[in-house]
Amino acid sequence: MRKPKYRISIAVMVLLALAIGFGIFGAVLYFISPDNPTKDGQTNAVVGLSFVKQAVIYFFVGLAVAVFVYLKDKKRNEILEANYSISGRVTAIRYLRTVKFGSQNQHPFRVKYEYSYNGEEYNARSILYWEKPTLSENDEVKVFIDVENPKYSALGLQRMSN
Repeated sequence: MRKPKYRISIAVMVLLALAIGFGIFGAVLYFISPDNPTKDGQTNAVVGLSFVKQAVIYFFVGLAVAVFVYLKDKKRNEILEANYSISGRVTAIRYLRTVKFGSQNQHPFRVKYEYSYNGEEYNARSILYWEKPTLSENDEVKVFIDVENPKYSALGLQRMSN
């Protein structure tokens, strides 16, 4: 499985896993369990249907967030393909201990950077990097921007040559 570029991508995976789990559990309760009512009079079929309903909700929320992630990544790729870069500066490199992924519980890094364009100052964050970047704070870096809307940017991990 590919490592996610964004934190929200992990949420998509969790939501879709919940949808599958709730759907399977609800279907088992609905179709396989006997129709013995519970203490409060509900049958397993009714309980199973409520799990299936929750699965559908998780699925559609996960799908909506997945579309958002797709559009965000598409915008990033368009910025990189346009290849319009300016100089920026690394303000911080963060090791995200609260984000884990994979069987080895790997933690990603995120680079925070700033740049200016047409007299406006912008602050941004990179995608998740699963290997430690070779950059340091205050390094000058290449920042790719959307010229029409410069608040959208993508970080080039290479340092600017002096």
